[in-house]
Amino acid sequence: MRATFTPFEPHPLAVVINALPKGAMDEAMYDNVKKRYARLTDPVLERVEYEVDGLNVTGVYAHPATIENGKHPLLIFNRGGSGDFGMLVLPVILRYGVPFAEQGYLVFASNYRGNDGGTGTDEFGGADVRDVLALIELGKQQPGWDGKNIFMLGGSRGGMMTYLAIKDGAELNAAATFGGIADLSAEDGDWPTLAAKFHARIPDPKPALEVMIEQRSAAKWPQDLARVPLLVMHGDADTTVPPIHSQRLNDALSAHPDHKLVLYPGGNHSLSTHMKEMVAETLGWFARYRR
Repeated sequence: MRATFTPFEPHPLAVVINALPKGAMDEAMYDNVKKRYARLTDPVLERVEYEVDGLNVTGVYAHPATIENGKHPLLIFNRGGSGDFGMLVLPVILRYGVPFAEQGYLVFASNYRGNDGGTGTDEFGGADVRDVLALIELGKQQPGWDGKNIFMLGGSRGGMMTYLAIKDGAELNAAATFGGIADLSAEDGDWPTLAAKFHARIPDPKPALEVMIEQRSAAKWPQDLARVPLLVMHGDADTTVPPIHSQRLNDALSAHPDHKLVLYPGGNHSLSTHMKEMVAETLGWFARYRR
């Protein structure tokens, strides 16, 4: 697979504000984030551009400063949002990529096609799932990969992308999600309207809206997830993706032993209020299935 790696350059504050929830960052806060990045020597962040379906897709690669050949597990991180919102700006990478790279993981993340200078159209869980699957192949090409261990972590829309990647055959030891979208037909929230918004973006020929909702709602096809051990985390105070999504998925997976639901009391959508606990829970889950 063709890919290019360049030093990561933090986006300007204007882009960061557009990519994060309103009020999440101001100039002073972003200056502190950039200062933290300036002091970061291990791990290393790189911007990656790679080709999928003849399209140019952008992403980020976070890895230890010293890579030992054949020693490192691979982690695919699936970001949330769509378009610029949720993009892999510096605060997102420092929160969800760096903690795992610090533990020796080779971490790849995609902005998905059509975003951050990439070509094509973000289909919110359509053909863009192949952008996630392609990262697995890119990671396997890295000399540092240990040849045995591949994991996946996704938040919000990235949780949905994780479920879809598993459904489409991703070779994973285990996976984890937080605040993940699992049922676009859920009554709690305006999910059918949201689905209709993204349905309009799918190029023709496009499936019917009901089919699009079914295709992206993992709670409706748990049998397609059962082969991969799955950790499902959610904040019980999440008002963006209500915890009913993960609860329904957990109920649907009840016949499959290798899954776990963790609800964080008072936890928000990004679990920023429980970040240490989320990272520790995820690392522990991955360790159970590491070969």
